[in-house]
Amino acid sequence: MKKISAIVIMALLILISLVGCNNNAENTVAGRQNTLNEPPALYVSFNSGDSSEQGFNAVRLSWTWSVLDEDGIIHTTCTDSCGALQLSDYSDITLFLNDDSGEITLGFSDDYQPLSVSAKRWDVKYLEMESDVGFWDEGESIEVIGSKISVRNDGINYIYEVYANWSEGNSYYVFRVSMAGE
Repeated sequence: MKKISAIVIMALLILISLVGCNNNAENTVAGRQNTLNEPPALYVSFNSGDSSEQGFNAVRLSWTWSVLDEDGIIHTTCTDSCGALQLSDYSDITLFLNDDSGEITLGFSDDYQPLSVSAKRWDVKYLEMESDVGFWDEGESIEVIGSKISVRNDGINYIYEVYANWSEGNSYYVFRVSMAGE
């Protein structure tokens, strides 16, 4: 029994020494210094080649973000907001496709690239319904390749939700894609 206790204590000491206690911790993630206290902004742009580029910052919805301070203490902030289908106004966050197809480019501020990005979209008809309960499942998953989403004007207006994940946390963003004049 004494041998087992000694082995367990030795294993714990080795584990503690490998993990370490760092009082001078740096807030680094994936080899970069984290200077952000919240997820970066998402700049959404569209250029079909036939029209001038359009772009704006998408609205950031719910997010979670952790920061390691100079004393080695992790501080986490969690926010909650309305869902992608619950905003009262999309006018400042709308891309107009006209008769175009092309690519939407997703650019994160400070070039702070996420580990993963996914997107979902809903037909805007869900905005006109009295409740969004049950509509979340109606969204269509959209492929994001690198920082691009391929789009074409199929005559349907959509609400897009982008989910980005970093080592420090995650965030949801929303914007609208419309036909010209709608």
